[in-house]
Amino acid sequence: MMVYKKSISLMMILALLLVTPQLFACSGDTANDNNDSDSDISEASESKEDIEVQGTGASVDSDYVIVYDSKLDALETYAKDLAMHIKGMYDIELEVYSDAEAPAEKTKRIIIGDTGDDIDSVKSKIGAENDFIADVLGDDIVLYSSADCLYGYLVDVTRIEFFTGIAPVVNSKDSFTYRNSKYSEKNYAQYMRDTKGSLTKEDLLMIFEARSFTAADGTTLPYRIYVPTNYEKGKTPLLLYLHGAGERGSDNAVTLTNVMPDAFSHKNSPYANAIIIIPQCPVGNKWVDTDWTRGNYSVENVSESNELKAVLELVDEIGEQYAPDRDRYYVMGLSMGGFGTWDLIMRHTEMFAAAIPICGGADPTQAEKLTELPIWTAHGTADPTVPYSGTKAMSDAIAATGSAVFKFSSLEGVNHHAWEPVSRDIRYGEWLFAQKRASHN
Repeated sequence: MMVYKKSISLMMILALLLVTPQLFACSGDTANDNNDSDSDISEASESKEDIEVQGTGASVDSDYVIVYDSKLDALETYAKDLAMHIKGMYDIELEVYSDAEAPAEKTKRIIIGDTGDDIDSVKSKIGAENDFIADVLGDDIVLYSSADCLYGYLVDVTRIEFFTGIAPVVNSKDSFTYRNSKYSEKNYAQYMRDTKGSLTKEDLLMIFEARSFTAADGTTLPYRIYVPTNYEKGKTPLLLYLHGAGERGSDNAVTLTNVMPDAFSHKNSPYANAIIIIPQCPVGNKWVDTDWTRGNYSVENVSESNELKAVLELVDEIGEQYAPDRDRYYVMGLSMGGFGTWDLIMRHTEMFAAAIPICGGADPTQAEKLTELPIWTAHGTADPTVPYSGTKAMSDAIAATGSAVFKFSSLEGVNHHAWEPVSRDIRYGEWLFAQKRASHN
Protein backbone atom coordinates (compact mmCIF):
# COMPACT_ATOMS: atom_id res chain seq x y z
CA MET A 1 0.00 0.00 0.00
CA MET A 2 1.31 3.45 -0.84
CA VAL A 3 1.98 5.69 2.16
CA TYR A 4 1.10 9.37 2.16
CA LYS A 5 1.75 12.10 4.69
CA LYS A 6 -1.62 13.70 4.11
CA SER A 7 -4.55 13.19 6.42
CA ILE A 8 -8.25 13.94 6.26
CA SER A 9 -10.65 14.74 9.05
CA LEU A 10 -13.54 12.67 10.29
CA MET A 11 -15.77 15.45 8.97
CA MET A 12 -14.44 14.93 5.49
CA ILE A 13 -15.10 11.20 5.65
CA LEU A 14 -18.60 11.82 6.88
CA ALA A 15 -19.22 14.40 4.20
CA LEU A 16 -18.32 11.77 1.63
CA LEU A 17 -20.51 9.17 3.25
CA LEU A 18 -23.45 11.38 4.03
CA VAL A 19 -23.91 13.41 0.89
CA THR A 20 -27.19 11.59 0.60
CA PRO A 21 -28.52 11.80 4.18
CA GLN A 22 -31.29 9.28 3.45
CA LEU A 23 -28.59 6.65 2.94
CA PHE A 24 -28.23 6.10 6.67
CA ALA A 25 -31.53 7.51 7.93
CA CYS A 26 -34.65 5.36 7.83
CA SER A 27 -36.88 7.97 9.39
CA GLY A 28 -37.99 11.21 7.77
CA ASP A 29 -36.07 13.39 10.21
CA THR A 30 -32.98 13.80 8.06
CA ALA A 31 -34.99 14.63 5.00
CA ASN A 32 -36.73 17.32 7.00
CA ASP A 33 -33.37 18.66 8.10
CA ASN A 34 -32.48 18.88 4.43
CA ASN A 35 -35.57 20.90 3.66
CA ASP A 36 -35.03 23.15 6.66
CA SER A 37 -31.50 23.98 5.56
CA ASP A 38 -32.37 26.27 2.68
CA SER A 39 -31.17 29.32 4.57
CA ASP A 40 -27.70 27.84 4.71
CA ILE A 41 -27.47 27.24 0.98
CA SER A 42 -26.93 30.89 0.19
CA GLU A 43 -23.93 31.13 2.46
CA ALA A 44 -20.47 31.11 0.96
CA SER A 45 -19.12 27.69 0.15
CA GLU A 46 -16.55 26.34 2.57
CA SER A 47 -13.69 24.21 1.34
CA LYS A 48 -13.45 20.83 3.01
CA GLU A 49 -9.93 21.62 4.21
CA ASP A 50 -11.22 24.60 6.22
CA ILE A 51 -13.91 22.74 8.17
CA GLU A 52 -12.92 21.54 11.61
CA VAL A 53 -14.25 18.43 13.27
CA GLN A 54 -16.29 19.41 16.28
CA GLY A 55 -15.67 17.47 19.43
CA THR A 56 -13.47 14.69 18.05
CA GLY A 57 -10.25 16.03 16.64
CA ALA A 58 -9.98 12.80 14.67
CA SER A 59 -8.23 12.54 11.33
CA VAL A 60 -7.66 9.76 8.85
CA ASP A 61 -4.29 8.93 7.34
CA SER A 62 -2.91 6.16 5.16
CA ASP A 63 -2.62 3.78 8.13
CA TYR A 64 -6.39 3.37 8.16
CA VAL A 65 -8.28 0.58 6.45
CA ILE A 66 -11.97 0.41 5.56
CA VAL A 67 -13.79 -2.55 7.10
CA TYR A 68 -17.31 -3.49 6.04
CA ASP A 69 -19.84 -5.90 7.47
CA SER A 70 -19.62 -9.11 5.44
CA LYS A 71 -23.24 -10.00 6.23
CA LEU A 72 -24.42 -7.21 3.92
CA ASP A 73 -23.08 -7.87 0.42
CA ALA A 74 -23.82 -4.36 -0.83
CA LEU A 75 -21.44 -2.85 1.70
CA GLU A 76 -18.42 -4.21 -0.18
CA THR A 77 -19.30 -2.08 -3.19
CA TYR A 78 -19.95 0.90 -0.96
CA ALA A 79 -16.69 0.45 0.95
CA LYS A 80 -14.67 0.23 -2.27
CA ASP A 81 -16.45 3.27 -3.59
CA LEU A 82 -15.57 5.21 -0.45
CA ALA A 83 -11.92 4.19 -0.84
CA MET A 84 -11.99 5.41 -4.43
CA HIS A 85 -13.47 8.77 -3.36
CA ILE A 86 -10.80 9.23 -0.70
CA LYS A 87 -8.08 8.39 -3.20
CA GLY A 88 -9.51 10.73 -5.82
CA MET A 89 -10.19 13.67 -3.52
CA TYR A 90 -7.41 13.46 -0.94
CA ASP A 91 -4.73 11.29 -2.57
CA ILE A 92 -4.82 8.83 0.33
CA GLU A 93 -5.04 5.17 -0.60
CA LEU A 94 -6.89 2.93 1.86
CA GLU A 95 -7.22 -0.84 1.71
CA VAL A 96 -10.67 -2.43 1.98
CA TYR A 97 -11.49 -5.61 3.93
CA SER A 98 -14.54 -7.44 5.14
CA ASP A 99 -14.79 -7.75 8.92
CA ALA A 100 -13.90 -11.46 8.57
CA GLU A 101 -10.73 -10.74 6.58
CA ALA A 102 -9.31 -7.59 8.19
CA PRO A 103 -5.76 -8.27 9.47
CA ALA A 104 -5.47 -8.04 13.24
CA GLU A 105 -2.54 -5.64 12.96
CA LYS A 106 -4.74 -3.11 11.17
CA THR A 107 -5.97 -1.38 14.30
CA LYS A 108 -7.10 1.90 12.73
CA ARG A 109 -10.34 1.30 10.91
CA ILE A 110 -13.27 3.02 9.26
CA ILE A 111 -16.06 0.60 10.12
CA ILE A 112 -19.18 0.50 7.97
CA GLY A 113 -22.24 -1.47 9.00
CA ASP A 114 -23.21 -3.81 11.79
CA THR A 115 -19.93 -4.80 13.42
CA GLY A 116 -21.11 -6.64 16.50
CA ASP A 117 -19.56 -5.80 19.84
CA ASP A 118 -17.97 -2.58 18.61
CA ILE A 119 -21.37 -1.27 17.64
CA ASP A 120 -22.88 -2.32 20.97
CA SER A 121 -20.22 -0.26 22.67
CA VAL A 122 -20.91 2.70 20.46
CA LYS A 123 -24.67 2.42 20.93
CA SER A 124 -24.32 2.41 24.68
CA LYS A 125 -22.00 5.37 24.48
CA ILE A 126 -24.03 7.50 22.06
CA GLY A 127 -27.58 6.28 22.49
CA ALA A 128 -29.42 3.47 20.75
CA GLU A 129 -32.30 5.68 19.69
CA ASN A 130 -30.38 7.17 16.77
CA ASP A 131 -31.08 5.91 13.26
CA PHE A 132 -27.53 6.79 12.30
CA ILE A 133 -24.39 6.65 14.42
CA ALA A 134 -21.07 8.23 13.49
CA ASP A 135 -18.41 8.51 16.15
CA VAL A 136 -14.85 7.75 17.12
CA LEU A 137 -14.13 4.70 19.28
CA GLY A 138 -10.45 4.71 20.09
CA ASP A 139 -8.78 5.00 16.69
CA ASP A 140 -11.82 3.58 14.91
CA ILE A 141 -14.32 5.69 13.03
CA VAL A 142 -17.65 3.91 13.24
CA LEU A 143 -20.50 4.46 10.80
CA TYR A 144 -23.58 2.49 11.65
CA SER A 145 -27.30 2.20 11.20
CA SER A 146 -29.75 -0.62 11.79
CA ALA A 147 -29.26 -3.64 9.53
CA ASP A 148 -32.72 -3.14 8.02
CA CYS A 149 -31.97 0.45 7.19
CA LEU A 150 -28.59 -0.30 5.67
CA TYR A 151 -30.01 -3.19 3.70
CA GLY A 152 -32.85 -1.09 2.37
CA TYR A 153 -30.57 1.64 1.09
CA LEU A 154 -27.39 -0.20 0.19
CA VAL A 155 -28.62 -3.38 -1.47
CA ASP A 156 -30.32 -1.11 -3.98
CA VAL A 157 -27.14 0.87 -4.56
CA THR A 158 -28.69 2.49 -7.61
CA ARG A 159 -30.54 4.82 -5.22
CA ILE A 160 -27.29 6.33 -3.97
CA GLU A 161 -26.83 9.79 -5.49
CA PHE A 162 -23.53 11.18 -4.30
CA PHE A 163 -22.91 14.91 -4.43
CA THR A 164 -26.43 15.86 -5.45
CA GLY A 165 -28.11 18.83 -3.87
CA ILE A 166 -26.32 20.06 -0.77
CA ALA A 167 -23.58 18.24 1.06
CA PRO A 168 -24.07 17.82 4.81
CA VAL A 169 -21.46 18.70 7.38
CA VAL A 170 -21.67 16.55 10.50
CA ASN A 171 -21.30 18.62 13.64
CA SER A 172 -22.35 15.93 16.10
CA LYS A 173 -23.96 12.50 16.29
CA ASP A 174 -27.45 13.83 15.63
CA SER A 175 -27.07 17.31 14.18
CA PHE A 176 -26.46 18.28 10.57
CA THR A 177 -25.79 21.65 9.03
CA TYR A 178 -25.51 22.23 5.32
CA ARG A 179 -23.25 24.22 3.07
CA ASN A 180 -22.81 24.49 -0.66
CA SER A 181 -20.35 21.97 -1.99
CA LYS A 182 -18.36 21.91 -5.20
CA TYR A 183 -20.85 19.41 -6.57
CA SER A 184 -24.02 21.16 -5.50
CA GLU A 185 -26.69 20.59 -8.16
CA LYS A 186 -24.44 18.14 -9.95
CA ASN A 187 -24.85 14.41 -9.99
CA TYR A 188 -22.71 11.44 -9.12
CA ALA A 189 -21.69 11.00 -12.76
CA GLN A 190 -20.23 14.51 -12.80
CA TYR A 191 -18.28 13.77 -9.63
CA MET A 192 -16.91 10.57 -11.10
CA ARG A 193 -15.83 12.33 -14.29
CA ASP A 194 -13.95 14.89 -12.23
CA THR A 195 -12.22 12.37 -9.99
CA LYS A 196 -11.63 9.47 -12.38
CA GLY A 197 -11.83 11.04 -15.80
CA SER A 198 -14.22 8.34 -17.02
CA LEU A 199 -16.96 6.03 -15.82
CA THR A 200 -17.21 2.24 -15.80
CA LYS A 201 -20.13 -0.16 -15.82
CA GLU A 202 -19.71 -0.51 -12.05
CA ASP A 203 -20.09 3.25 -11.64
CA LEU A 204 -23.25 3.27 -13.72
CA LEU A 205 -24.76 0.41 -11.74
CA MET A 206 -24.87 2.87 -8.85
CA ILE A 207 -26.86 5.52 -10.69
CA PHE A 208 -29.12 3.37 -12.88
CA GLU A 209 -31.90 1.90 -10.77
CA ALA A 210 -32.72 -1.79 -11.28
CA ARG A 211 -36.35 -2.58 -11.97
CA SER A 212 -38.49 -5.19 -13.70
CA PHE A 213 -41.48 -4.81 -16.03
CA THR A 214 -44.14 -7.33 -17.03
CA ALA A 215 -46.19 -6.57 -20.14
CA ALA A 216 -49.85 -7.36 -20.69
CA ASP A 217 -48.96 -10.60 -22.49
CA GLY A 218 -46.75 -11.75 -19.61
CA THR A 219 -43.40 -10.86 -21.20
CA THR A 220 -41.06 -9.83 -18.41
CA LEU A 221 -38.07 -7.55 -18.97
CA PRO A 222 -35.54 -6.52 -16.35
CA TYR A 223 -34.55 -2.92 -16.99
CA ARG A 224 -32.36 -0.15 -15.71
CA ILE A 225 -33.52 3.45 -15.45
CA TYR A 226 -31.60 6.65 -14.89
CA VAL A 227 -33.43 9.79 -13.81
CA PRO A 228 -31.26 12.94 -13.74
CA THR A 229 -31.11 15.08 -10.63
CA ASN A 230 -32.27 18.09 -12.64
CA TYR A 231 -35.33 16.21 -13.91
CA GLU A 232 -38.41 18.35 -14.61
CA LYS A 233 -41.82 17.12 -15.67
CA GLY A 234 -42.60 18.10 -19.22
CA LYS A 235 -39.04 19.25 -19.91
CA THR A 236 -36.67 16.30 -19.46
CA PRO A 237 -36.02 14.16 -22.58
CA LEU A 238 -36.29 10.37 -22.63
CA LEU A 239 -33.84 7.97 -24.27
CA LEU A 240 -34.58 4.31 -24.93
CA TYR A 241 -31.36 2.33 -25.36
CA LEU A 242 -31.42 -1.20 -26.84
CA HIS A 243 -28.40 -3.41 -26.13
CA GLY A 244 -26.77 -5.99 -28.36
CA ALA A 245 -26.95 -9.80 -28.37
CA GLY A 246 -24.05 -10.21 -25.97
CA GLU A 247 -25.92 -8.39 -23.22
CA ARG A 248 -28.99 -10.61 -23.21
CA GLY A 249 -29.90 -12.31 -19.94
CA SER A 250 -31.60 -11.59 -16.64
CA ASP A 251 -28.82 -10.11 -14.50
CA ASN A 252 -29.90 -6.52 -15.26
CA ALA A 253 -26.28 -5.40 -15.16
CA VAL A 254 -24.37 -6.44 -18.28
CA THR A 255 -26.54 -4.06 -20.33
CA LEU A 256 -24.42 -1.19 -19.01
CA THR A 257 -21.21 -2.62 -20.48
CA ASN A 258 -21.26 -0.80 -23.81
CA VAL A 259 -22.06 2.75 -24.94
CA MET A 260 -23.24 4.21 -21.63
CA PRO A 261 -19.85 4.31 -19.82
CA ASP A 262 -18.36 6.32 -22.70
CA ALA A 263 -21.51 8.39 -23.18
CA PHE A 264 -21.56 9.44 -19.52
CA SER A 265 -17.82 10.09 -19.39
CA HIS A 266 -18.05 13.15 -21.62
CA LYS A 267 -17.71 16.44 -19.79
CA ASN A 268 -21.16 18.04 -19.62
CA SER A 269 -22.58 14.90 -21.20
CA PRO A 270 -26.08 15.47 -22.61
CA TYR A 271 -26.93 11.89 -21.67
CA ALA A 272 -26.70 12.82 -17.98
CA ASN A 273 -29.63 15.20 -18.43
CA ALA A 274 -32.06 12.63 -19.86
CA ILE A 275 -34.24 9.88 -18.46
CA ILE A 276 -32.66 6.70 -19.85
CA ILE A 277 -34.39 3.31 -20.06
CA ILE A 278 -32.34 0.17 -20.74
CA PRO A 279 -34.46 -3.02 -20.98
CA GLN A 280 -32.79 -6.43 -21.08
CA CYS A 281 -33.79 -9.00 -23.69
CA PRO A 282 -33.91 -12.64 -22.46
CA VAL A 283 -31.29 -15.15 -23.63
CA GLY A 284 -32.42 -16.91 -26.80
CA ASN A 285 -34.73 -14.08 -27.88
CA LYS A 286 -34.17 -11.07 -30.12
CA TRP A 287 -35.46 -7.55 -30.45
CA VAL A 288 -36.21 -8.45 -34.09
CA ASP A 289 -36.78 -12.07 -35.10
CA THR A 290 -34.52 -12.12 -38.13
CA ASP A 291 -31.19 -13.59 -39.20
CA TRP A 292 -28.61 -10.87 -38.50
CA THR A 293 -26.12 -12.30 -40.98
CA ARG A 294 -28.49 -11.42 -43.83
CA GLY A 295 -28.50 -7.77 -42.87
CA ASN A 296 -31.83 -6.33 -43.96
CA TYR A 297 -35.24 -7.97 -43.69
CA SER A 298 -38.90 -7.40 -44.60
CA VAL A 299 -41.20 -5.74 -42.06
CA GLU A 300 -44.16 -7.38 -43.79
CA ASN A 301 -42.68 -10.86 -43.31
CA VAL A 302 -41.27 -10.37 -39.79
CA SER A 303 -43.78 -9.56 -37.06
CA GLU A 304 -42.98 -7.20 -34.24
CA SER A 305 -41.39 -9.23 -31.45
CA ASN A 306 -43.01 -9.68 -28.06
CA GLU A 307 -39.93 -8.10 -26.54
CA LEU A 308 -40.30 -4.87 -28.52
CA LYS A 309 -44.02 -4.78 -27.79
CA ALA A 310 -43.14 -5.02 -24.10
CA VAL A 311 -40.56 -2.26 -24.54
CA LEU A 312 -43.24 0.03 -25.95
CA GLU A 313 -45.50 -0.69 -22.98
CA LEU A 314 -42.57 0.03 -20.67
CA VAL A 315 -41.91 3.37 -22.36
CA ASP A 316 -45.57 4.27 -21.95
CA GLU A 317 -45.45 3.38 -18.25
CA ILE A 318 -42.33 5.47 -17.67
CA GLY A 319 -43.98 8.28 -19.63
CA GLU A 320 -46.97 8.21 -17.30
CA GLN A 321 -44.77 8.06 -14.21
CA TYR A 322 -42.31 10.83 -15.06
CA ALA A 323 -44.04 12.87 -17.79
CA PRO A 324 -40.91 13.58 -19.86
CA ASP A 325 -40.94 15.98 -22.81
CA ARG A 326 -43.14 14.13 -25.28
CA ASP A 327 -41.47 15.83 -28.23
CA ARG A 328 -38.06 14.54 -27.15
CA TYR A 329 -38.34 10.76 -27.09
CA TYR A 330 -35.20 9.18 -28.59
CA VAL A 331 -34.06 5.66 -29.36
CA MET A 332 -30.61 4.24 -30.01
CA GLY A 333 -29.19 0.74 -30.11
CA LEU A 334 -26.26 -1.35 -31.24
CA SER A 335 -26.09 -4.57 -33.26
CA MET A 336 -29.19 -6.53 -32.22
CA GLY A 337 -30.30 -3.26 -30.67
CA GLY A 338 -29.55 -1.53 -33.97
CA PHE A 339 -32.07 -3.85 -35.60
CA GLY A 340 -34.48 -3.04 -32.78
CA THR A 341 -33.98 0.69 -33.24
CA TRP A 342 -34.70 0.48 -36.98
CA ASP A 343 -37.72 -1.72 -36.32
CA LEU A 344 -39.23 0.70 -33.81
CA ILE A 345 -38.86 3.77 -35.99
CA MET A 346 -40.21 1.95 -39.05
CA ARG A 347 -43.30 0.71 -37.20
CA HIS A 348 -43.77 3.66 -34.81
CA THR A 349 -42.20 6.58 -36.65
CA GLU A 350 -44.40 9.19 -34.96
CA MET A 351 -43.26 8.16 -31.49
CA PHE A 352 -39.67 9.38 -31.71
CA ALA A 353 -37.90 12.68 -32.26
CA ALA A 354 -34.69 11.07 -33.52
CA ALA A 355 -32.78 7.78 -33.61
CA ILE A 356 -29.23 6.41 -33.69
CA PRO A 357 -29.19 2.81 -35.01
CA ILE A 358 -25.66 1.36 -34.93
CA CYS A 359 -24.48 -1.61 -37.01
CA GLY A 360 -27.97 -3.04 -37.47
CA GLY A 361 -30.27 -3.85 -40.35
CA ALA A 362 -33.65 -2.62 -41.62
CA ASP A 363 -36.15 -2.73 -44.50
CA PRO A 364 -35.30 -0.35 -47.37
CA THR A 365 -38.90 -0.52 -48.62
CA GLN A 366 -39.88 1.48 -45.52
CA ALA A 367 -37.55 4.38 -46.32
CA GLU A 368 -40.33 6.74 -47.35
CA LYS A 369 -41.76 6.64 -43.81
CA LEU A 370 -38.47 7.93 -42.44
CA THR A 371 -37.95 10.90 -44.74
CA GLU A 372 -38.66 13.48 -42.05
CA LEU A 373 -37.32 11.62 -39.01
CA PRO A 374 -33.80 12.69 -37.96
CA ILE A 375 -31.62 9.56 -38.08
CA TRP A 376 -27.88 9.24 -37.65
CA THR A 377 -26.78 5.69 -38.40
CA ALA A 378 -23.27 4.24 -38.29
CA HIS A 379 -21.69 0.99 -39.46
CA GLY A 380 -18.14 -0.28 -39.83
CA THR A 381 -17.11 -1.26 -43.33
CA ALA A 382 -15.18 -4.27 -41.97
CA ASP A 383 -18.05 -5.67 -39.88
CA PRO A 384 -17.86 -9.50 -39.98
CA THR A 385 -21.04 -10.03 -37.96
CA VAL A 386 -23.78 -7.82 -39.42
CA PRO A 387 -23.23 -6.91 -43.08
CA TYR A 388 -22.28 -3.31 -43.75
CA SER A 389 -24.18 -3.64 -47.01
CA GLY A 390 -27.49 -3.70 -45.13
CA THR A 391 -27.04 -0.27 -43.56
CA LYS A 392 -25.62 1.06 -46.84
CA ALA A 393 -28.70 -0.12 -48.73
CA MET A 394 -31.03 1.41 -46.14
CA SER A 395 -29.07 4.65 -46.20
CA ASP A 396 -29.22 4.84 -50.00
CA ALA A 397 -32.98 4.27 -49.87
CA ILE A 398 -33.54 7.08 -47.36
CA ALA A 399 -31.22 9.42 -49.23
CA ALA A 400 -33.21 8.74 -52.38
CA THR A 401 -36.32 10.16 -50.69
CA GLY A 402 -34.60 13.53 -50.45
CA SER A 403 -34.39 13.47 -46.66
CA ALA A 404 -32.63 16.50 -45.26
CA VAL A 405 -32.37 15.09 -41.73
CA PHE A 406 -30.58 11.80 -42.39
CA LYS A 407 -26.91 11.15 -41.60
CA PHE A 408 -24.80 8.08 -42.29
CA SER A 409 -21.33 7.50 -40.82
CA SER A 410 -19.51 4.91 -42.90
CA LEU A 411 -16.69 3.92 -40.55
CA GLU A 412 -13.83 2.82 -42.75
CA GLY A 413 -12.01 -0.28 -41.52
CA VAL A 414 -14.05 -0.53 -38.31
CA ASN A 415 -15.23 -4.00 -37.30
CA HIS A 416 -18.51 -4.89 -35.59
CA HIS A 417 -17.78 -2.63 -32.62
CA ALA A 418 -18.97 0.51 -34.40
CA TRP A 419 -20.61 1.64 -31.16
CA GLU A 420 -17.20 2.43 -29.68
CA PRO A 421 -16.33 5.38 -31.94
CA VAL A 422 -19.97 6.50 -31.81
CA SER A 423 -20.24 6.57 -28.01
CA ARG A 424 -16.83 8.23 -27.69
CA ASP A 425 -17.80 11.03 -30.07
CA ILE A 426 -19.88 13.59 -28.16
CA ARG A 427 -21.26 14.98 -31.42
CA TYR A 428 -23.69 12.06 -31.73
CA GLY A 429 -25.19 12.78 -28.32
CA GLU A 430 -25.29 16.53 -28.88
CA TRP A 431 -27.05 16.03 -32.21
CA LEU A 432 -29.51 13.51 -30.77
CA PHE A 433 -30.72 15.62 -27.86
CA ALA A 434 -30.98 18.72 -30.03
CA GLN A 435 -33.79 17.15 -32.07
CA LYS A 436 -37.46 17.78 -31.34
CA ARG A 437 -40.38 15.85 -32.74
CA ALA A 438 -42.36 18.98 -33.59
CA SER A 439 -39.61 20.80 -35.47
CA HIS A 440 -37.24 18.03 -36.62
CA ASN A 441 -34.43 20.54 -36.82
